[in-house]
Amino acid sequence: MTENGSLESGYVLESVFFPVQQLVTAPADSADSASDVRWGWDWRWNDHERFEVGLLLGAPSTEARPERLEVAASAAFRVVGEAQTVSVEAFAHSHAPALLFPYIRQVVDDLTSRSPLGRVLLPPTNVLALMQKFSADEATGVKKGRPGA
Repeated sequence: MTENGSLESGYVLESVFFPVQQLVTAPADSADSASDVRWGWDWRWNDHERFEVGLLLGAPSTEARPERLEVAASAAFRVVGEAQTVSVEAFAHSHAPALLFPYIRQVVDDLTSRSPLGRVLLPPTNVLALMQKFSADEATGVKKGRPGA
């Protein structure tokens, strides 16, 4: 930060939106009442200084809870300056999902609070450990590269 409070370099969160928010009654996908939540992640460049990171949560219906839940959150970030201490790739793989997780947690709570089966509260989650399941090298942002670079 400079004396006037402006950011010299780093990343700015410009917006968060939810292209998917779905809770539907569905026959059990699994007889296991403790089915795992599925996660998805990717990121991509929008232009030379803006990129988008997406995080997806999917919970299958079970015998105990015959509801299927899907929430996708997408965040738009802007690169500021040229001297970031964390690379865009590392930020998109670790820091951005950690920023998105509380948003997903809130949407899950909001969606399920009106369910006849009661609300679902996602437990505190080590997002950095979760992200180790995803290869940063396989992300769209790495494969397609930065526009104009």
